[in-house]
Amino acid sequence: MSIEQVIERLDSIRRNNFSKEEKTAWIAELEQRLRAELWQRYFEVEDRFLRYPEDKDAQIYIETPFHKLYLLYLLAQMDFYKGNLSGYNVCVRAYNMELQSYMSYLARSYRAIDREK
Repeated sequence: MSIEQVIERLDSIRRNNFSKEEKTAWIAELEQRLRAELWQRYFEVEDRFLRYPEDKDAQIYIETPFHKLYLLYLLAQMDFYKGNLSGYNVCVRAYNMELQSYMSYLARSYRAIDREK
């Protein structure tokens, strides 16, 4: 799934006035957090700095069935910046549940990298 497809899916779920540039920046922020907190345990992932429209065709790092993490994160950001804290809390809870599921999948599917060498 590309960055553009994530944004299109998000916009079909919830109408909003946030720009594609803002949404792409949130996607980049999510990937940077996941890279720092999670991915580097299991595999090498280059840090990337996404920009719209230059990177609209770039593929997201998390594919089905866990790509929902992107949508939930973006929905939470939209609620946060609109001041909808109850909506934000719902999205964050759903995001955290999905993240736990994704983390379990990684732990089952990949061996942690030994970085002590």
